[in-house]
Amino acid sequence: MALFQQKKSDTFFLNSKTIVLILIFLSISRIFVLHISPLELSVDEAQYWDWSQNLKFGYFSKPPLIAWLISFSTFIFGSEELAVRLFSPILHFLISIILWITCVKIYGNNAGKFAALIWSTLPLTGLGSFIISTDTPLLFFWSLSLLALTNIIKEKSFIWTILLGIFLGFGFLTKYAMIYFVIFLIIFWLIYDRNKFLKFYNLVLIFTLFLLFSLPNIYWNYANEFSTINHVIYNADLEKINLNFNEVFIFLMSQFFVFGPLTFLIFILTVWSFFFKEAKLSILAFFSITIVFALTIQAFLKTANANWAVTAYPAACIIIAGFIAEKKNKVLRTIINIGIFSNIIISLFIIKITLYGDINPIELKSDPLRKLRGFETQSRELTRLINEERPVAVIFNRRSEITRFNYYMQKNNVYFNKVYFLTDTVIPKNHYEYFYKFKINDFKSKEKLIIITREKGIDRKYLDKFESFNLLKISKFKNSKNTYRILYVFKGVLR
Repeated sequence: MALFQQKKSDTFFLNSKTIVLILIFLSISRIFVLHISPLELSVDEAQYWDWSQNLKFGYFSKPPLIAWLISFSTFIFGSEELAVRLFSPILHFLISIILWITCVKIYGNNAGKFAALIWSTLPLTGLGSFIISTDTPLLFFWSLSLLALTNIIKEKSFIWTILLGIFLGFGFLTKYAMIYFVIFLIIFWLIYDRNKFLKFYNLVLIFTLFLLFSLPNIYWNYANEFSTINHVIYNADLEKINLNFNEVFIFLMSQFFVFGPLTFLIFILTVWSFFFKEAKLSILAFFSITIVFALTIQAFLKTANANWAVTAYPAACIIIAGFIAEKKNKVLRTIINIGIFSNIIISLFIIKITLYGDINPIELKSDPLRKLRGFETQSRELTRLINEERPVAVIFNRRSEITRFNYYMQKNNVYFNKVYFLTDTVIPKNHYEYFYKFKINDFKSKEKLIIITREKGIDRKYLDKFESFNLLKISKFKNSKNTYRILYVFKGVLR
């Protein structure tokens, strides 16, 4: 008997063509909203754009594929915010199609259509379609890997075995969290498979291809003092283990927003049967709830960000779609439908936030969108000033500023050779401290520098290096109802 058996279910009220049109309409709508959105690039988005200007096989804190994607889209459409973020809605559309195809292999076409609709309306999809992050291409290759594994188990396909190794390799080039898939694959093989569907030599082939496609990034790390590994170790900071339940509560509550309030609850209540009642479908549990469980433990030990668990949800969508299509429980199906509707409401609100650039009618003491406003306006002021002064370099002392202003000033064709980062850090904590660190010996006497900072001056040890140092401008932008971004722009001439 095959591992997956398609089940009969009632005809879905929408045919396949209609579902495809809905998915296309959602994607086009999201692209249009991105085009007219007033929200500017985040710190990470601007940093990824910076990476895309100099293609490599790795970067300080991430693998290279995010930069490759942005380089491709901006090469075609220019360096506008839309072009930087363009692949996000496109990849989420493709993920919904991949999950549809995967779910068809397990439950049939009606469930496949549900899986596609569920994914396209998730809060994580709604938010992820409007920002460019490493999570989105990771989810794309994770979903492809899940499809490949499904085909291997169902058809014992050698072609899909090769493709799985390739997908895992490319997934590793998007985000190192792809290693979870490899770990869970080994666990699944040891517990449930053991040469039944996936032969040992095929497993070796998968890992060989995975390592082969990962090798360029591994070599880049070797050639760059393993900067990414050092960054991961720094962030892990295992000496500061907290052992408290507050982080667990925060992490689990965040998942109710990421996957949707009711859909996450239904997932938690139903997924366990795939371990204990339907062992042949345990693959869906292994590639969903185990991720949530592992990160819950991490949250207890230290902390875990809400987005770290996103790879659990492609398989979770298939689980829920299967329950809907099979109508195992009418009450449960009704709750799931209500959950999907609530996800649609959340997604519409995310569209509204992106479209208008505010969170009204929600009132918070601190506006979370304030960090996505005003950089282009202030960069125009800085551009005019820099073009007048024509310094050899522009120096920042905060990552939040150097990322965005570097993007917007280059977008506005500002004149300067390079930006630099003013820091005393011995061990770099980010890309700019590693590659853009300001070193006074790199410059000559009488050369003119522009320093942009939130402070009203700079440290005396730097000040002594200048024969003249004076304030040129105070740039002020109201980025929320109660806050301003104030920048002090100094000109310094070296001794």
